[in-house]
Amino acid sequence: MEDGDRHRSLPAQARENTTTAQGADGQQQGALSVAGATWTLPPWPVSVTWARHLVRAQLLVWGWNQACDVAELLASELVTNAVRHAAGLVLLTLWVVDGVLRCEVGDGSQQLPVRHAAADDDEGWRGLALVEELSSAWGSTSTRWGKVVWFEMPLPGGPAERAAVFG
Repeated sequence: MEDGDRHRSLPAQARENTTTAQGADGQQQGALSVAGATWTLPPWPVSVTWARHLVRAQLLVWGWNQACDVAELLASELVTNAVRHAAGLVLLTLWVVDGVLRCEVGDGSQQLPVRHAAADDDEGWRGLALVEELSSAWGSTSTRWGKVVWFEMPLPGGPAERAAVFG
């Protein structure tokens, strides 16, 4: 299967599975719940709207209704940056691993994002500040075909949120 074929999944066709994690000693550590979905978007402004709808629809399919608003906002910020500052197709990927959502946005630009301090009258430059403020982690990495910018957030009631609350 070509890479392009793999990235045409629709929300209803998302890959979902459960894997058993093993420690270094080979002992079973428990079930690792994994779900993922990937879409390829054209480099058009309307792709930001499509990304918001795809993120919301996929999280609803997975039953993470409470995370929709924040995840939708942060994903749209990353897709907006990819459409504005890079050329070519945009790859949007969602992963849920043991109650943590990871959203990745890939594009063809090698230039890694830099968070700018926006002036009060600036219309832009606030996207990465929002991502930094509302996610538990974010970053970017170079790839052989461009870069991937990502964020993570614990899902409400998921293992990561319970661990943060109950230590």
